Amino acid sequence: MALNIAANDLAAITGGYERTWDARANRCLVIDRHAGTETLAVPFVRPGRLDEAVA
Repeated sequence: MALNIAANDLAAITGGYERTWDARANRCLVIDRHAGTETLAVPFVRPGRLDEAVA
């Protein structure tokens, strides 16, 4: 699970230099290397309780 990490740092850790990732509030990237999947998730937030401002 990647939280609050810059794209170049995440690529260096995982070797996934083709990945496009922008860290955002209330978002994480779940990386399953065994299944070869990546899922954008909203951790630690109950449904309907997202505090991110919508522009």
